[in-house]
Amino acid sequence: MRKRFLIFWNTSAEKSGFVFIIAFKFNFKLNFKHMNIPFVYKLLKAAKITAILSFLGGTFLLIAYFYYAGAHLILDLGIYYALLALLINSVLFFTLYITFIHSRVKRKKILKSLVLMIVNVPIGLCYIGVIISYNLP
Repeated sequence: MRKRFLIFWNTSAEKSGFVFIIAFKFNFKLNFKHMNIPFVYKLLKAAKITAILSFLGGTFLLIAYFYYAGAHLILDLGIYYALLALLINSVLFFTLYITFIHSRVKRKKILKSLVLMIVNVPIGLCYIGVIISYNLP
């Protein structure tokens, strides 16, 4: 019995480097043996840029929060930023994970990008812990 989901990468916007996952119910099999190597490189570049920008944005918001002595506006902005970063990083992480599972090319580099994206999770949790401890009396 064939699987009923097809994973489709939309790379029509190749210049922007965005990658999307769309699941459809079809009875097709996706051939990962001949994965497009330029696609993998663009995916790796997008993952690294996203991980670094997520870290830098969160660090900037944390420093701004302490600089302005616990301003609630920056706290609210940080919460929305964290939710948006979580969404974007999750989509990119699962795309990388699926590529890692099914691809036979550049597995080591894909794994390094996955680890780089996972490292942001404990850093974000530490930031949340610091903000909570800062607000406690």
